[in-house]
Formats: sequence, C-alpha cells, structure tokens
Amino acid sequence: TLLHIDSHSDLAYPSNKVLVAPWPRDPEQLRQDLRNDEFILMAARWGVIRRIVMIYPDYVPDIPADGRWEEILLLGPHKNGTMYCECTRGTVEVQPGTTYELEVEKENKELECILRKRLPDKRVDWRKVKQRDCGLDAEVHLVEMGIDRAIADGLAVDTAQPWLLDIDEDYFGVESAFLKLTAPGVTDPAHAQWR
Repeated sequence: TLLHIDSHSDLAYPSNKVLVAPWPRDPEQLRQDLRNDEFILMAARWGVIRRIVMIYPDYVPDIPADGRWEEILLLGPHKNGTMYCECTRGTVEVQPGTTYELEVEKENKELECILRKRLPDKRVDWRKVKQRDCGLDAEVHLVEMGIDRAIADGLAVDTAQPWLLDIDEDYFGVESAFLKLTAPGVTDPAHAQWR
C-alpha cells in the first residue's frame, strides 16, 4: 500500500512514449526516465504497488474533507503504443461510518476506459476508448479520501500489509523548503542542486 498525502493526485502517466512499452524494463533506467508525478502508476505497472490511499487536504475543492471513494484501476498501453489506457471497475462513494468491499464485475462486461496523454503545454488530453484496444497489464485498488475521513478511518491502512508513506509538501500549501534553505546561505553540498 502506498499512503500518498498530497494536494493533487500525482497519478500522471509518463510524457515520454518510450515508457509505454515494451515491458518489463530495467528498473534503474525507468527511475531515471520518470518525472516526480509519474512514479506511482509506473510502480503499479511493475507490481510494486497494488493499493494506493490518496489523502487530500480540506482546501481541495473536488474532495470533501469527509469524502471517500474507492475503485479498481486497470492500467496498460493502448494498441497505438504511444498512450496509456486507464480502465475503472467498481467506483463507489463510501458513506461515513460504513465500509464497502469492491465487487469484481463480470469478466465479460466492458469496462469504462480512457486514454490520457500529457500535452506539451502540460495539460492532459483524455478520451474514451474501448477496453479491447487496451493491453491491460496491471491492477491497483485506489482509495481517495479527504483528511477528516482519513483520520476517522485510520488512514485506511491495512496494518497486516507492508505500506509506504509519501507526504508531498504541497499538501501543507508551502513553498519549496529547499529554496528557503538557500536564501539564508546554507552551503551544505547536499543542497547544491537547488541553488
């Protein structure tokens, strides 16, 4: 489980079409090729992450502080070889004070799938596509929650499973901590790349 605390999802697909296929790839080269908001879905495709719990602050307009949604994402390359498919199964809103087990839909039921591609101006283009045009090779359980609901639900972490905590500083609505370090004249060589 990845416990991702952030003010936005960081579920971006790589903008470099070379990363779409073939798989598997050399993990070290993959790490070098990815931008910081692209690692989560690539880790899911590698099988490193099977469950993502996204926790948002109360100032994010799309996610109410007491909201919780769950879905299964199926990921993989589109047949055109330059974009990713994202198909969803079982999206539900989980009401406060309740739990919900996602039901696996029948295998023969067509899933809702979209293509997402990052444009040169950083916008994301998406459109609906047929599931049969997608080479789905990974499945991940996604839980999205507002902070109040996350606290009430114990962060939705299954303590019987290994988990990784990822807190992005923009969750707190702050400026870059590294830029603030350089202003007072911090000379630590570890921070030289941010000067």
